[in-house]
Amino acid sequence: MSDPLQNVTQIRNKRPKQQRSVELLQRFRRASEIEAPTEVPYLIKGWLAPRSLAVLYGAANVGKTFLALDIAHAVSRGASWGGCRVQTAPVLYVTLEGGAGFDKRVAALENPCFWVLSAPLSFTDPRRDPTFLAEAIEDLEEEAGPFGLIIIDTLARAMSPGDENSSQDMGRLIASAEMLKERTGACVLLIHHTGKSAAQGARGHSSLRAAVDTEIEVTKEDGSHVIEAEATKQRDMPRGTIFRYRLSERILGKDQDGDDISTCVVERAADGEEPRRAKVKGKAEIALQALHTAIERHGVQRTGPDYPDGRSVTKEQWRSCAELHGLFEGLEHESAKRTFNRAIGELNDKGLARSFNEIWWLA
Repeated sequence: MSDPLQNVTQIRNKRPKQQRSVELLQRFRRASEIEAPTEVPYLIKGWLAPRSLAVLYGAANVGKTFLALDIAHAVSRGASWGGCRVQTAPVLYVTLEGGAGFDKRVAALENPCFWVLSAPLSFTDPRRDPTFLAEAIEDLEEEAGPFGLIIIDTLARAMSPGDENSSQDMGRLIASAEMLKERTGACVLLIHHTGKSAAQGARGHSSLRAAVDTEIEVTKEDGSHVIEAEATKQRDMPRGTIFRYRLSERILGKDQDGDDISTCVVERAADGEEPRRAKVKGKAEIALQALHTAIERHGVQRTGPDYPDGRSVTKEQWRSCAELHGLFEGLEHESAKRTFNRAIGELNDKGLARSFNEIWWLA
């Protein structure tokens, strides 16, 4: 006997769509219909973007705060900075290492119009100080308008009592900075320090560099008055942009004893004025020559945000050329290994060679 339902088409009831599914469906796009944007938002063109996370770092006393104040001054006034276009926006400078020194630096600026907050804050718990700060900024926006730039000086103080080398603590700080960025729509710029070796980049856990959209390194060669800021990482802009400046003294007045009250302001270095290159001698000089040779013979262009625009080599390729240059002459294997590591360490510390994941290149 045949099945009486064999020619009957079953009707399947579709499940009612959830509102979130409908919302997502409306956001689907064909890749062929996507065009490059003709208007790219920026705060400082080529340097900082709105709604982004950035870090500005360098050695102690290299002039980071002076530079950060100069950036705040330019953005709040809409003045050109480093020859680059600037979009005017309210700026908040959060100084966690304030005091008389900071106040003098602000007073030296001509008609500053950004906001300053001097208060102890901890960014290791996004539910506390960062949330309260975001709420306070939102209230201030009723008077000032939407903020474009929020500077946190310094990251180390913002992490207290956390550990910079802890992935968990650094993750909490990043989460706080991201929350502040999303709630305000501003660029959050963290002022930070280098580690024991300047060539290894910003101090602390590597998750910081992975999280930021922009990384600006501030360096100064021994014996030079010129300081160099370089955009060493950009997620959506070309990297390698450089701003050279010097610190120019300003006399603010006299103290109670009649002595000058002085500080400094940023002054852009003259065109063609270059920082002096650090000099090396002995084994380090031979290793540097060997790196030039290795790049000439074996250098390749690598892709990725952590590699240079030029050619780079592996450590083994560099070591092989160092042997050709006579760096290990008369040395046993272990002594040769120590000699090479000391030499490249010196080149690291003097900023003449850079590395990432055992790949090396000339700075």
